[in-house]
Amino acid sequence: MSKRPLCGAALLWAVMLWLLGQMQVSAFTFQTPKLPLKIPLEKAAVSGEIYKKEEFTLYTNLYIKNANLTINSKQYSIDDVKVHIKREKCSTAFCCGDKVFVKGRLEEIPLPANLGQFNERVYNYARGIKWYQSGESVQVLKKNFNLFLKWQNKIKEMWIKGISKVVPEDKIGFFESVLLGEKRNLDSSQKILFQIMGCSHILAISGVCFLCWVFLIGERMA
Repeated sequence: MSKRPLCGAALLWAVMLWLLGQMQVSAFTFQTPKLPLKIPLEKAAVSGEIYKKEEFTLYTNLYIKNANLTINSKQYSIDDVKVHIKREKCSTAFCCGDKVFVKGRLEEIPLPANLGQFNERVYNYARGIKWYQSGESVQVLKKNFNLFLKWQNKIKEMWIKGISKVVPEDKIGFFESVLLGEKRNLDSSQKILFQIMGCSHILAISGVCFLCWVFLIGERMA
């Protein structure tokens, strides 16, 4: 092994990943999440911080970190949650960095129904998201609760506006996906092309790189 340092490093990395998985570190384990108590999940109450928001015509997706499940007035920490809620049920405006309280059905991320189908459970588990919630109501507990998430989102919006000004309209989705990891405006044919070429992971890496830049800029400003 001493003559093959790369093999040794790869083996060490594999052992570290296995240990992190056994320790239930959410980003490194693919085991199904466990709740502290057996409760009906139809009307679960979850609170946490919005770190990402996706708005569409009929519905909104909220990504919540530092999530807590409220049971009999007690709070229990759970993994990150992706909330799906209809726009008509969003009575108040909410932004990244806000602390919110969501009521609705909580469920595990489903496994693929057919062999070879996209595995959304593995995809989301790798990002620390282990729950889906169908939101019936969303209440803002505190605006601007996490200022870092708020300014991170503002910087991202500034980049998106800048891209829309200097890039042709039919290329906006492509540049947003490559530079920011933002795929909502990416044309479906371009998504398929990325998948065929086997480089769709670049879009996820782009988002991570953007977050790193925001963190470094924030450190400089501080």
